[in-house]
Amino acid sequence: MTATRRKGGWLKLKVALSLIGILILAATLALPATAMPPSRPATAGAGYWHTNGNRVLDANNQQVRIAGINWFGFETSNYVVHGLWSRDYRDMLNQIKSLGYNTIRLPYSNQLFDSGSTANSISTAPTTAWPQGMNLPLMANGQANGQPLPPIQVMDELIRYGGSIGLRFILDRHRPDSGAQSPLWYTSQYSEQRWISDWVMLAQRYAGNTAVVGADLHNEPHHVQGSPTTGACWGCGTTAVDWRLAAERAGNAILAANPNWLIFVEGVDCFGPGGVVEPTQGAECTWWGGNLMGAQDFPVRLNVANRLVYSPHEYDNGVFAQTWFSDPTFPNNMPALYDRWWGYLHNNNIAPIMLGEFGTRLNDAQDTQWLNSLVTYLGRNTGAGGMGWTFWSWNPNSGDTGGILNDDWTTVNTTKHNLLVPMQFALDGGTVNTPTPTPPGATNTPTPTQVGSGSFLSPSANAAQTGGDGNGYQTSPANAHANGGGVAVDTNSGTNTNTSCTNTGKDRHDFFNYNIPIPGGSGSVTGIAVRLDAFADSTTGAPRLCVQLSWNGGTTWTAAQTTGTLGTAEQTFTLGGATNTWGRTWTLSELSNANFRVRVIDVASNTARDFSLDWVGVQVFFGSGPTPTPTNTPPGPTPTATPTSGGGGSTCSPVNATITAPFTQDGAGTFCWQSSNLGAFVNSWNVAELTINGVNFTNQYVAASSYPPQINGFWYVRYVGNFAWSHFEVR
Repeated sequence: MTATRRKGGWLKLKVALSLIGILILAATLALPATAMPPSRPATAGAGYWHTNGNRVLDANNQQVRIAGINWFGFETSNYVVHGLWSRDYRDMLNQIKSLGYNTIRLPYSNQLFDSGSTANSISTAPTTAWPQGMNLPLMANGQANGQPLPPIQVMDELIRYGGSIGLRFILDRHRPDSGAQSPLWYTSQYSEQRWISDWVMLAQRYAGNTAVVGADLHNEPHHVQGSPTTGACWGCGTTAVDWRLAAERAGNAILAANPNWLIFVEGVDCFGPGGVVEPTQGAECTWWGGNLMGAQDFPVRLNVANRLVYSPHEYDNGVFAQTWFSDPTFPNNMPALYDRWWGYLHNNNIAPIMLGEFGTRLNDAQDTQWLNSLVTYLGRNTGAGGMGWTFWSWNPNSGDTGGILNDDWTTVNTTKHNLLVPMQFALDGGTVNTPTPTPPGATNTPTPTQVGSGSFLSPSANAAQTGGDGNGYQTSPANAHANGGGVAVDTNSGTNTNTSCTNTGKDRHDFFNYNIPIPGGSGSVTGIAVRLDAFADSTTGAPRLCVQLSWNGGTTWTAAQTTGTLGTAEQTFTLGGATNTWGRTWTLSELSNANFRVRVIDVASNTARDFSLDWVGVQVFFGSGPTPTPTNTPPGPTPTATPTSGGGGSTCSPVNATITAPFTQDGAGTFCWQSSNLGAFVNSWNVAELTINGVNFTNQYVAASSYPPQINGFWYVRYVGNFAWSHFEVR
């Protein structure tokens, strides 16, 4: 079986992480002094851009390098870039510019342009930099209590301001509607003609605006296994599914309206002789959108010369365990694969390459090896001579990859950023604008749709609880009260190998006294996020943390939510979120120091594990109006089902069938299966829910070592798929 799952640019999708509350912003972060981009003449980037061989040139025929970032959100039902519930868009753009990124790939959906689509989750709360309110230019009449502008006008303003400080934009038609990725460039609701006509509208709208450099025609076209008439091919010659022919139709229509744009064409996932897509027919498969092998014999033909840029995607082992990651020669095997899939286009001077998406959480050493190898391949310290790229993503709420921003939507993941700096390339034009505070005056009180408790809050008290060896984090538990400055340690955790969050043999520790502020006028709790910075001494036994919340001083607890497997280097895990109430309705009094508690339970199938906990932070979100629409990605961690009495997990019912490895399920539907053999691993993507014995494994690759214990000799698998391309497999 050839796995071709993509990440979550959804549907990688991204498992939406916690939406961070309204932040008081300071100056944007500066480019780290330890890693500077190569020097170059200061005149690159003028005017519209065009191509020559494998190079992108500006209006003065000076070579430029696209070195950018993806900032997503317009393609979701928020119909606006994400993060504006916390920050002003100008602060975001200034920070992107100051960090050295020169281009923003801006995903959108065609539904954005429908009359019923309304931008939402834009905060107008006052801050030090914007005392009359953030994001006011995005509101009707610039009023904090008004309605947002139509989404396309919000896009106009982002492009206007970004262009004024020297940023460039690539528009990315990410999907037809705001709900789901699509294998083809059209659906029953959004036709090919609508796809093309919207592109022509945008080409005309931004004609003359050199801040917009081009169009990424459709995100990640891909085949549908076993159904060649419903997925994309390259060069097969069938008009309805041949992506190469569709790219020509759309690209030529765009260039007829605006001949100055670059046309970015992604690959498919599978290609074989004559454009076949099935591995059994000889097709070779990689990531969605990542296979441009067909362009060798079936190139895209545009009516305007020197406008074509090919744009593949690549991801790491954390997105999906592709076979090449287990090659004993990894990462030395990767350059030859890149050469075959898409690099030959650059190496043979056929056309430029712009790697439109690549991202990673850097969960382990292999992820870092992968990114370092890819940076070298694209061109480290080669200035304009390297291949172009836009990293996925600026947003931290991409579940598969995280972002350049941390979960607070303000600070920078400097480890990731510094790995990209050697590929950066500065463009001429524009300076970073420091916001000029508006003189205070009489203003309408803003009414944000959602407010939070600010940054993550720290506890000031803790207590070990009964369970396991009874002493919880026995070494320096107060170290978990703050981020940094030492860790709390639970040595030789637990008294048995059971991996249920509720098993009494597991060590557990409570944290409390968070001093949660209640914003004035807030009437309800819309979500709670818990941040855990933690690691283990070894990954043997699949160590993980379970978290429960109490609203009555520890008498009663919510169902548990769980992290993934801890690594041996410190990682940040965020459970819950802005729209996740942990399965209950909270009153404000339940957030008091006397009532609110966080329980951390250390779980592993090996009692020799040592757990280290750096911080247990909490953020509470309050509603004073409509709750923001959550990210349209697979759901984040969902409350683990309440275990059956005396058990080590929970079943589902009614059982539809008994399954055994190998097994595959594709498509929409809700099922409950039982199995005594789940093989070496299970994997899922584009599903709404996937649990095993009540433990949430939605859109995750799960090795057998991480399976929860069987219940009466079985695992119970609950599958909920909403799309034809929802997928679950047992191997």
